[in-house]
Amino acid sequence: MVILLLLVSCFLHQSLKEKFAVKGITLYDINIVSFEPLSTYDKTALLLGTIRVTRKARNTFVMSGDVEFLRNWGNEYTVYYHVETSIGMILIKNSEPFCEFFNSELAVVKKFRQYSTVPPGNYCPLPKNRYEVNNYGVDESDLPMMLPKDTYTLIAKVMTSDEHVVLSYTLKIAVS
Repeated sequence: MVILLLLVSCFLHQSLKEKFAVKGITLYDINIVSFEPLSTYDKTALLLGTIRVTRKARNTFVMSGDVEFLRNWGNEYTVYYHVETSIGMILIKNSEPFCEFFNSELAVVKKFRQYSTVPPGNYCPLPKNRYEVNNYGVDESDLPMMLPKDTYTLIAKVMTSDEHVVLSYTLKIAVS
């Protein structure tokens, strides 16, 4: 759930939105090519439940499902991610402690909290629990107005301080 939020937020990065803002016009179609977790994720830290992403309309996606955190998640975890083009050019690269990301002022994080059962407000560490998200939507109003045609790959990881990978996802999105 948290990783999916991270993946979505990378493509909604505010600087891209500001660079390509043209009100009321969307110049592309987005298709999710693949969304795959690393098969060897740490099952002592979390259990991937029923999280799924469904396309509802052109450039409109909804996330629903659940995930169970088997430990408290705090700044002992670091979130790493990068987005690259089909030729390997890195567009966004970032890392930050879990709580800083999860309590950030990013609009997608605030919106996510509205549609999920995570504790309200800036709450971290996130206590071990089963969390649900119901119809958290991303639509054209959340996306940059222009995005060059390409296949973009986002690789996101949650790691411990000793670089043990707790969870990793690869998301490929085709923009046409």
